[in-house]
Amino acid sequence: MNKPKILFDECIGRPLVTRLTDFVTYHNDGEPELCHLLDLFGPGVYDEEWIPRIASEDWTVITQDRGSKGRKKGTPLPEVCEEFGVTHILLSRRVAQFSSFLKAVAIVSVWPQIVDIANDSRKTCYRLEPSSHSDSTSNSGKLVLKKVLRPPAEDRRLFRLDDLDD
Repeated sequence: MNKPKILFDECIGRPLVTRLTDFVTYHNDGEPELCHLLDLFGPGVYDEEWIPRIASEDWTVITQDRGSKGRKKGTPLPEVCEEFGVTHILLSRRVAQFSSFLKAVAIVSVWPQIVDIANDSRKTCYRLEPSSHSDSTSNSGKLVLKKVLRPPAEDRRLFRLDDLDD
């Protein structure tokens, strides 16, 4: 089995990824391979440019970019990942609002599942979100990874990823 590869999108801070890399690779004999998008491409690169280039390298992308708002134009990241068969994990709106420290805690709390997803050859989308039993008024509580079921392409014009969120 190949070493799992996890790539953090630009919307997740590089310092956070550096610290996560130090932590998880130290405790896992250098596995999996972790990388930040800025380590491979320049800032502001469009999703339509970098996702096709990493598609054949079996990266799993972790992002909080649902492609619904922001300055960037173009196809939303989840749609580009799906088009090119790239597994991706979306931080829910609530998790995306956490401080960098709490985002790190959230990611580490489901780390074994993230590695399992990165090892899986089926290309799909997951969302990291508070469990339905968590306290919805705070940043504490259990977090879960849920598989995101997407509608057929012809129905996407009526569908937004935010509709699935919190």
